[in-house]
Amino acid sequence: MTHLYGAMFITNKVCMVTELAQYGSLQDLIKHKTSEEVDMKMRVKILLNAANGFSYLHSNDILHRDIKPDNILVFSLDLNNKANAKLTDFGASRNVNMLMTNMIFTKGVGTPKYMAPEI
Repeated sequence: MTHLYGAMFITNKVCMVTELAQYGSLQDLIKHKTSEEVDMKMRVKILLNAANGFSYLHSNDILHRDIKPDNILVFSLDLNNKANAKLTDFGASRNVNMLMTNMIFTKGVGTPKYMAPEI
């Protein structure tokens, strides 16, 4: 998960200060780097970092509900770093126990392009 250092309100907007993701989002990396610039081991490691983040959320009964390349931030392309990618944008996330009360899981929540077709 991306570290949140602080937040403030500025003209009806919430501004959050987080750690700097040197390479932006996974979507940015896909757009601006060629496959030769990001080797296969790094691509797999980025996906494993994201999967570990989702596993952590799920083990704590939290659903992210907006999984997409824009919500995975890339911090490093050095294979020796512990974490190269982290999750962000928890605006749509919910606690599973709270959702069970209302039986509302993901209908109409998230980015349509990345939603499962059955939703």
